[in-house]
Amino acid sequence: MTVVGEYELIRKIGEGGYGKIFIARRVSGNGPSSEVVLKQVKLPTRKQDREMCLREVSIMKGVHHPCILECKESFVHGSNIFIVMPHCTGGDLYSLLARQRKKKRRLPEEVVVDWFAQIVLGVEHLHSHNTLHRDLKSQNIFLRRDHLGPGDRGGGGRSRVALGDFGIARELQFNKVAAQTFIGTPIFMSPEMLRKAPYGHKADVWAVGCVLYEMMALTEPFRAKTMEGLMRLVQHGQPPELPNAYSDELKGMCMRMLSKDPNERPSAAELIRE
Repeated sequence: MTVVGEYELIRKIGEGGYGKIFIARRVSGNGPSSEVVLKQVKLPTRKQDREMCLREVSIMKGVHHPCILECKESFVHGSNIFIVMPHCTGGDLYSLLARQRKKKRRLPEEVVVDWFAQIVLGVEHLHSHNTLHRDLKSQNIFLRRDHLGPGDRGGGGRSRVALGDFGIARELQFNKVAAQTFIGTPIFMSPEMLRKAPYGHKADVWAVGCVLYEMMALTEPFRAKTMEGLMRLVQHGQPPELPNAYSDELKGMCMRMLSKDPNERPSAAELIRE
């Protein structure tokens, strides 16, 4: 049994440029505790970067919204900072969409609209507090188990989706990406981010548009075999037409969010008003 701080590590569920992610359980206190997600992030060695890292985590702990996965607590152990978050046993949106694609079963429009609205509410809350997510994608949108999905998990009812995986891990990873080369496939990065130009809230809106597109088409709006081809498509190409199963209003909103010019994209607040 590996214990870090007051938590027993049960199993590793992810690893990447940001660090490692574990399912864990608190070992202190009386009686069994529920499982949580424990994210391990390597602390920078430079004092200035280290202080920035701790400051970003502090900001994460101050964000409270039903559509955002809350940071329960954090602690430093050795050369790492560990961030404690709820364990969403409903899984992530990317995995659900992959199952739907395999079964060739589209999401009903009412489900797409419902989840899209919850995502936008979470993003608008971040933006209203002058915070960017920077890494919105279906892998970072989680479904809470107490609200089942569209027949996918053996029941009816609405899923409650929550944004996750924002803050220092994404900030550090993006800084590394921007300073060096792209790591992985930045499918949901906006054209201005790919150009390494200044960007703001509308970069998150672009990413939400990509997620909305993916919920309807069950695939990403831009796909290419090479990084150069992907960057060219994102900056100059157009995604394939969305399925006719969805309303023109919803498809039109999605395409406005995928405008190349950030000034032509609606803000999260404007999307809520619509």
